[in-house]
Amino acid sequence: MILKGGKIIKKRNKKGLSAIVATLIIILLTIVAVTVVWVVIKEVVVKNSEKNFLNSLNLNLKIQKVQITCDEVNINLKRNAGEGEFIGLNFVVEGEENSDVFTVYAHMNELESRIFNFVSDNVTSGNISRIKVIPIFETKSGKEFIGEVKDTYILSSLKTEVICMLGCGLPAPNALNAINITNDGFIASWNSVPLIEEYYLDVARDSTFVNLVFDNLSVGDVLEYTITGLDSGTLYYYRIRGYNGTCFSTNSNTISVLVSIRYGLLYNWFASNDSRGIANDGWHMPTISDFYTLMKTLDSSGEYNNNFAGGGMKETGFTYWNSPNTNASDFSGFNGRGAGRLSCLPGYSCGAFSYLKSREYFWNKEESSADTSLSWISYLSYNSEIFQTSGINIGPSINKHSGLSIRLINDTSCTVPGQTGIYTGNDGKIYRTICIGNQEWLADNLAETKYRNGDIIPEVTDSNSWGSLSTGALCAYNNNWDYV
Repeated sequence: MILKGGKIIKKRNKKGLSAIVATLIIILLTIVAVTVVWVVIKEVVVKNSEKNFLNSLNLNLKIQKVQITCDEVNINLKRNAGEGEFIGLNFVVEGEENSDVFTVYAHMNELESRIFNFVSDNVTSGNISRIKVIPIFETKSGKEFIGEVKDTYILSSLKTEVICMLGCGLPAPNALNAINITNDGFIASWNSVPLIEEYYLDVARDSTFVNLVFDNLSVGDVLEYTITGLDSGTLYYYRIRGYNGTCFSTNSNTISVLVSIRYGLLYNWFASNDSRGIANDGWHMPTISDFYTLMKTLDSSGEYNNNFAGGGMKETGFTYWNSPNTNASDFSGFNGRGAGRLSCLPGYSCGAFSYLKSREYFWNKEESSADTSLSWISYLSYNSEIFQTSGINIGPSINKHSGLSIRLINDTSCTVPGQTGIYTGNDGKIYRTICIGNQEWLADNLAETKYRNGDIIPEVTDSNSWGSLSTGALCAYNNNWDYV
């Protein structure tokens, strides 16, 4: 202390103050450094934790088959059941000395199979020894992460098909239109090619042959092959190639085949007129007028209960009709089949299925004017050439709770009688169509399971319950979907 002018003045220790500031700065820098290190460590731990989690998922990818041509590798990959969503795949093609990595950004659903095609620059087809598949994941931060190898395919002559198509000179077969098309299959056919010892058949659900049903199926030295076990209302494609003991030909032309509906489903009237729409866009339930116009197109002098239009609407033979199938010619292409019905009597007492191969009943849109518990209907019979339809407030009617067939009609008039086409239902089934006069009709009975908005049409198998329903329902004849 210094005494000056009667006052005591304290002298500051500048050196002590500087030491305190330096200490505080050091502490602050230490805290910052520790924080930075912790953030880095935490990020590394989180990333490793996320990567470990992604690798721990039981994602199951299986290389089912490898086909090698002279310049291309075709890999048939299947995703089996298991957890894990990926954004892409790495295929590692390894040879004795070199390797190639092919990256494709694609997603696959569980149980989906897909073929991936690559041309290897660094590994010749004859030197490929193994192929690996590795998933590519995306972390929460949006960064790509290469996972672990999910499958390794070791190439061997026992399970790897090596096809040298270039320079073979073997002509490709010519695939012919399918014959004997049923509701679960068809007969594929093709012409003969000299020197071919064996034919190989592909059948797929798409024209690019990615969604394969039969892949490189050896059918022997034959010119046709019966395919069964297919889904009705589905479009299939097939192609053929030949083998002469040394090399394969190129693929034939591609043939499309629509596996048709058999009898279709039976619906109550409420399903046919539900506001959600049983018909897809551009189509509708037929009215009395629509059916009457159809009858008059086929028999201009006919009346609703006296005409010969029915003979021209029924398929010939006795596969879908009982004998005598009177005057059946199907000259219209309507393909009428005796689908039967589920009967509900007045008072809503519903009984057994009946009339299979004897009659085909169709719902009209309108209710009966005399009794709103009934609806006007139209039908074909095995023992008559008459297409029994309704006139204006006159004709056959039935209880709305019954189960009948449905044929839809296009909103737009057609201009080429006899012209065929296809209609795709709300659930994806595909149907034949036919232009009769200026009307385009389904040429198959409806087998729809969904309304236009995607809602499911309930299947009701207890026929006695149909009488109490006031909403839409469907069923197969005798509750047996083999009839569909």
